[in-house]
Amino acid sequence: MPALLSWLRRLYSLDTLDTRFTSTATTPANAAADSRPPSAKDARANAIAQNAPAPLWRTPEFFVYYLFFITLVPLMFKTVVDASKGE
Repeated sequence: MPALLSWLRRLYSLDTLDTRFTSTATTPANAAADSRPPSAKDARANAIAQNAPAPLWRTPEFFVYYLFFITLVPLMFKTVVDASKGE
């Protein structure tokens, strides 16, 4: 029984579930750090932003989605309330 509990404790340890929250001796401190200077990062971000397409929030397709959301979500709640009354 103690071996099973030990195995479960090891299985569900934080290091096993998600290694981002723990650090080990074998992981270098700057493994995920970006080595480019900040100005190069900003220039790259600006270049990406310049080539990005315009947002599509005001297209007819999204207006249809808005209409569905505005009507169907309240109807879902109303259906649950009506069903829970038990009339």
